[in-house]
Amino acid sequence: MKKFAIHVAFAALTILLLDHRPVQAVPAPHDSQCLQCHVSHNMLGTQNNDLVCFSCHNPSGGARAQSTPFSAEDAAHPYTSGAGLQSSHNWTGSDTNAQAGAQPPLDPALALAQHEGKMSCAKCHNLHGAKESDTNSAPFLRTLNDRDQMCLDCHRSRNTQSHAAGTHPVQVGYTSAVKRNPAGFYAAPRSANPANPTASMKLVKGQVSCSTCHGIHYTDSNAATMDNHSSALLGILTPSAGNLLRTDLKGAQANDVNLCTNCHQGKTAHNAGGQNVQCSDCHGAHVAETDGSTPNVWLLRRYMTYSTATGKVDNRTLGIPTYFQSTASRNYRDANGTGVCQSCHTLPATVAEHSQPDVNCAICHYHNNAAGAFTPASGSCTACHGQPPTANVAGGPDGYASGYTGVNEELSAHGSHAGVYAYSCADCHKGNQHAGGSFQDVFVTPAGTTAASNGATPAYDQVARTCSAVYCHSNGAPRGGVAKYATMAFEGGKGTLVGKPFECAACHGAATGSFNNMSTNAHFRHASVDAATGKQYGCAVCHAATVTGNGAIASHAKHANGQKELSFSGTLASGTSSDGATCSTSYCHSNGKGVYAAVSWTNRQSGACGSCHAATPAIGGALIATGAHFAHFSSSANSYGPMFSQSSAASCQACHVYSGELAATHVDKSIDINAALGFSAAGTGTCTPCHNQPVNWSGGAVTCQSCHTGALSVIGGVTAPDKGLAATRGHGRSGNDCLTCHDRNQRHINGGTRLIASLTGSLNTECGYCHNDEARVGTRYAGMITHFTVKGGSADMACAVCHDPHGTSNLSMIRGTINDHAVVYSDSSTGFVDLGTNLGLCQVCHTLTAHYRAGVPETDHPTKDCLNCHSHTNLDGGFKPKGGCDACHGYPPAPRVTGSVVTWGTQGNWSSARLENYSGGGGAHLVAAHIKKDAKPSEGWANCAICHNAGDTESTPYHQMALPLSSHVSDVTVEVDPRFRFDNSFTIYTGSKRVNPPQVNNTGSCFNISCHMSPSPRWSIER
Repeated sequence: MKKFAIHVAFAALTILLLDHRPVQAVPAPHDSQCLQCHVSHNMLGTQNNDLVCFSCHNPSGGARAQSTPFSAEDAAHPYTSGAGLQSSHNWTGSDTNAQAGAQPPLDPALALAQHEGKMSCAKCHNLHGAKESDTNSAPFLRTLNDRDQMCLDCHRSRNTQSHAAGTHPVQVGYTSAVKRNPAGFYAAPRSANPANPTASMKLVKGQVSCSTCHGIHYTDSNAATMDNHSSALLGILTPSAGNLLRTDLKGAQANDVNLCTNCHQGKTAHNAGGQNVQCSDCHGAHVAETDGSTPNVWLLRRYMTYSTATGKVDNRTLGIPTYFQSTASRNYRDANGTGVCQSCHTLPATVAEHSQPDVNCAICHYHNNAAGAFTPASGSCTACHGQPPTANVAGGPDGYASGYTGVNEELSAHGSHAGVYAYSCADCHKGNQHAGGSFQDVFVTPAGTTAASNGATPAYDQVARTCSAVYCHSNGAPRGGVAKYATMAFEGGKGTLVGKPFECAACHGAATGSFNNMSTNAHFRHASVDAATGKQYGCAVCHAATVTGNGAIASHAKHANGQKELSFSGTLASGTSSDGATCSTSYCHSNGKGVYAAVSWTNRQSGACGSCHAATPAIGGALIATGAHFAHFSSSANSYGPMFSQSSAASCQACHVYSGELAATHVDKSIDINAALGFSAAGTGTCTPCHNQPVNWSGGAVTCQSCHTGALSVIGGVTAPDKGLAATRGHGRSGNDCLTCHDRNQRHINGGTRLIASLTGSLNTECGYCHNDEARVGTRYAGMITHFTVKGGSADMACAVCHDPHGTSNLSMIRGTINDHAVVYSDSSTGFVDLGTNLGLCQVCHTLTAHYRAGVPETDHPTKDCLNCHSHTNLDGGFKPKGGCDACHGYPPAPRVTGSVVTWGTQGNWSSARLENYSGGGGAHLVAAHIKKDAKPSEGWANCAICHNAGDTESTPYHQMALPLSSHVSDVTVEVDPRFRFDNSFTIYTGSKRVNPPQVNNTGSCFNISCHMSPSPRWSIER
């Protein structure tokens, strides 16, 4: 073997000498040793090829390389939530990234096969080449980058000179831009930190390009730090978002120099209100979305993301896009809410122009307002007149428009309408010709305004200066009734109505103390002051959000707004609401327990007696079912209550005090009970003679325990089953109450409807609902599989055959009687079999099993811990023996003592072997010639049959499977396959004593076989 190796080495050396090639010199500082980066074929490298640079270029990589250190957290990942400095161009992952506009390079010097599809240091740098030459730029770049050629190659989708492409123009002359727009650009880019040269915008041969704003390494988007390796070594670079900007994206203060205002002048922050919204909150350098949609012009973001003093707003998360995709048709506002102004603002409706579909916000809110970008210009509404006019002077901000010679605005109704009621200009002046000089454009096109609600046709008399047929001054247009309008004076109208004692009566009547004149629909039944016809409720009972009494308005925003605002108040109806026509959730029309009758305001009969409590279903609706009502009223075949009459109020009087629907005791949030019943108003007590135990009506039906524990109830001659152990020995022990499984709302004493719907269905549905869900029962009790009922059949036994979910004196809710035999199960280890009666838990039903048949003594099987082999969770069927050929002994059995070191129990080394539990049993199994080293239990008899029974299929049961093995050594049979014997007439295995304890067993020797022509060593050196 050694000679062969010498020949091979000599041949290889000869070939190298015959075919030598010169090795190119590597320029400094990478010229120290080849093996500094490369490894020979018999060595393992410590870095992959793409990251080999980090072997030296790290904070502890040696004096020369340490001057340019990098760490993993320096790599920029601006499109993830990564942490770290993120101060260098990313050097890992794919070279294709749509968010970064990145594609594989086209320059042959960069598009090398070994770097195809991925980023690495060597993608851009070539340490074997010159540091700088006519064909490449420093430091060691693969090609020239003096005009950002490398940047523009990979990011070529962003090589554009138009903002309409959704990316900042590059390769444009800065001085040319200044000449075209001297007011829009500084003569030369300024700096947020003149003392820091690395924070200055870098013009590339006079042009704006990628590196004008971006750096490659040690760039932390912070004007306060020097962007170089010294800052990295000193640890003063700051964590960033990975944008690699030379300066601050946003200034510390609103009008500090930021990335954009280094070059762009005349644009201030949007900060008139102290909101500190800066350039990058609305604009981005690269805003094209990856979905292929047309980008916004002027580099406006599709989704605004900004932070103000009131918090951060992320419109991408909120799903609010912005579409501003044309310089010709600028979308400030649209019906979809996607205009650029709508990204952050809800346009105030008080300005009529805001509702125009093609509104041009920039007329009043322009970008270069010195007072703050988009601050309302001097040409806003209040520049000409008040909004509304409230002073009797010409001009804004509070007076009337110049040229108007109408009413005294200090006394006009403008203040009441726009101030007290907060009506917008358009509510009265919609359709006006703004600045047309008419000054009285009122109700020109009133459609859609509050004044024209509910069919009103508002009009304004320019001579009398009065309003008529205006919804705001009507009786509210009652449903099915006639609308009535009051004519109101605009001139001198201030203070003549609002806040006056007769404010309500002016439109709704009721000038006297009586409300009997409010007779529309069901008003008379509610508001009449006559106790014989109505409940005498005040207005605030139903209109609490609008009024505080019968003549005081609480919220002008909810009054005269075109809506019938219903909001209930007081102890009678607190917390309820209505849709305006049907009082569907009003306490007044409920059963008193949260079940509501749908009564109609326009149909007085819908609220007739019995419609709320469902005690008289003859008038329509279901039978009352709250608390124990149903049990008392029901007359079905399964009923066990008093079966009160369902057609007479006398049934209610059996328990309640009732003297009429208009009585003070009706609809007062108090349940009146006959004192003779012994039941308290608090809902507790004993309703004799029906209930002998205390009951709680307010909690619904009587508790299950009141009937099924202690003194058992007898209802209709049926004694309630005793479930007294449920709480301590049954499912109640784990926190489940009766209603976890049982349906209280179904007929009782009825096996067909005793469980909730989700627990009914096929076999064992009620048990599997929880025990097939680990989240409900935990790992220990999940995945329980039921038993077989027929040998060879399916696992279709009902869980209830063995278990009582309500608990027993046994463990695990095992029934005390199974198969007509008493069963005791008090020990989870030894309690499965009864060696005295032979009718233990695992014996009482078995008749065809191999072990532990009912009434049959058993000596060849373990007497405890049955579940170790017979799992309740075996997917092949509950309690079916689990495991393969390694379930009872190793595959193969391993010796305790060997003549030499033998490795086993690992992959490819008898991985399923384990020590036998009697001396000598392991023997020489762990010999590759006997059992192959990669043998697996799934191979079954294939590795055993050669020596054990030779695959003999005679009737003799060679594989007894008696446990434990140490007590049944005599069951081991050695019979070598005839194919490997020399002569069947001679002994094959001799000298062994396979006997059971207390006798001492011995192993034998093999001979007369093809493996051992003469007697082999004894099978085990131990016995």
